Amino acid sequence: MFKPFKISVNFRALSDIAFGVKVKHIVDTMTLNIALYPLPIPTLASILALWNAYNVLLAKAEHGNEQDTINKENGRKGLEAQLKLLGNNYVVPIAGNDESKLSQSGFDYTGGETNPVTQSPAPIKFEFEPTTVEETVIISQSTQAGTKVYMWQYIEVPADGSIPPNTAFWKYLFTTKGKITITGLTSNQAYFFRGASFAIEAPIQWCAPKKHTPQ
Repeated sequence: MFKPFKISVNFRALSDIAFGVKVKHIVDTMTLNIALYPLPIPTLASILALWNAYNVLLAKAEHGNEQDTINKENGRKGLEAQLKLLGNNYVVPIAGNDESKLSQSGFDYTGGETNPVTQSPAPIKFEFEPTTVEETVIISQSTQAGTKVYMWQYIEVPADGSIPPNTAFWKYLFTTKGKITITGLTSNQAYFFRGASFAIEAPIQWCAPKKHTPQ
């Protein structure tokens, strides 16, 4: 039976100060483990900016008026919402069923077990669209009901042409729609690309890697 990991994205039990400490811990831990979590969405920079703003609001609320307290609470709610997105839509898909990876995100593992479920199947359609822009690819995959986020991976084709294992450094990208434009690639360098959709906590079903060479 598959036992998906769960992380805590509910921070309401934490005091304002403890919450601020936890946010910084998550940012610092994911920054330290950037090789495992290379392109967080939301970005760590945006969360850090919200954290800095929250600390300013927290200081004002300590000896301020009622409006200062309201501003602090609104700042905290906004920061909590971004952390929930980061945890559920980014960390969980990458960590999968690997507790060691999860521990390197800064989020707390809450354990528990859910009923076995079937993840969204691998996309039937995974196609490259024409583009005249150099070092860029445009890819679309079939949309699927219940999908929270569409996942994309790519990696350079090694010299022997073999498909790298899952443990290799595949780069992750995420979108809310089944289409993506990937820029900053190397012209005439072949890459393997693959896609999946993430809807629930279960093993990710990637499509078979497809080889493509940007202009």
